[in-house]
Amino acid sequence: MTRTRIRDFHDDDLDGIIRLFEAAVPESEAAPPLYPLSEVLAACQRNQAVVAVRDEEIVGAAVGRAAHGHGVLVFFHVLEAIRVDPEQGTRAEAGLLDALERRLMPLGLGKLSMLIPAGTSACDGLVANGFEVRSGLKYVERHLPVQRRELDRLKAVGGRILPRHLWDGVSGMQEEKDMLEDRLVVPLAEPDLADHFGVVPPRAVMLFGPPGTGKTTFAKAVASRLDWPFVEVFPSRLSGEPGGVA
Repeated sequence: MTRTRIRDFHDDDLDGIIRLFEAAVPESEAAPPLYPLSEVLAACQRNQAVVAVRDEEIVGAAVGRAAHGHGVLVFFHVLEAIRVDPEQGTRAEAGLLDALERRLMPLGLGKLSMLIPAGTSACDGLVANGFEVRSGLKYVERHLPVQRRELDRLKAVGGRILPRHLWDGVSGMQEEKDMLEDRLVVPLAEPDLADHFGVVPPRAVMLFGPPGTGKTTFAKAVASRLDWPFVEVFPSRLSGEPGGVA
């Protein structure tokens, strides 16, 4: 049987990494991978990555990077065809981790860790090679409401991100608030639920009334509730002249 060898990642290994990632996804259906494929591929090219090769096929990989004084495993997987072989599987997993650790040690890192769904082969392989399971921890995440590429566009029209919980802070006019919650906020915040009940989320809403009746306050509160940027456009800026937003 051809032996499995460990070597550094090469740029032409990307197709093999993609196949490995696709093979690993079904194991973690209950908890999707923490790092998407795009981030794994970027880490392969910019950080530290080693691969296991048999018959010129990529059968395993370990990808890591330095983060805040310790090493983080971004991806670790060995194909099942290799894992089922008691000798080849153990050697491939241990070899990948040893090789990656040797590349991370010169960076002054004293710890290597990975957030990974329990019960996967990768988790079992890490535990079998000296990693300790930390219980009682929860992983939490939040998608930022505005991405970097959108910031310049938002600033150009005078937009901004509002503080959280403005909606909860709106007092008085409870009847109007309940109406906006049911007809505007919920359909936009939970589109799948709205679709289930046949509700079409509104594309525009007009609030009208004399100055000081809470129109802008409600608009800001809705934007805060939905995690949307808030853009206030004044009539004086509705022009095609330099500095206008038309």
